[in-house]
Amino acid sequence: MRLWPDDPLNYDKAATALARMGRLDEALRCRDQELALDPRSVQGYVNRGITHLLMRHFDLAIADFNRALELDPGDESAIRNMGAAYGARGRYEEALSFQYKDIRLHPASVLARLNLGLTLARIERFPEARRQFSQALRLEPDNPQARKALAKLPQTLSSNL
Repeated sequence: MRLWPDDPLNYDKAATALARMGRLDEALRCRDQELALDPRSVQGYVNRGITHLLMRHFDLAIADFNRALELDPGDESAIRNMGAAYGARGRYEEALSFQYKDIRLHPASVLARLNLGLTLARIERFPEARRQFSQALRLEPDNPQARKALAKLPQTLSSNL
């Protein structure tokens, strides 16, 4: 797809619109064109990685987030999405590494707490998961995802954490 051959921003806008419509293959082609025009775009790699995540191409997503982090090791969006990609791939210890880093960068982020809690629950570290979901609810008391996740955790003898 060749829309605007000289402006990566237009490819970004087109890719975003296509992704919202569920046309992920076309969105990915726009992301490829965007990066062909601006191969040092950290946000371009993050956005293409997110598109890969949506398409369940987890290894390709991880590669894009790695490239973004090579260009900018502190990019917060790449860090958060890398944790999600590793978690989706089943590489939980690597996911945790990025999710704990996300928490250090954003201690008041409900999303960071939810992501970390979900990974901890997947590997059956329930007391730690409970703490993350409870912290998310302290930050945002009406958060339905945190309430639902907390309710799904198995009850433990030491649930007073």
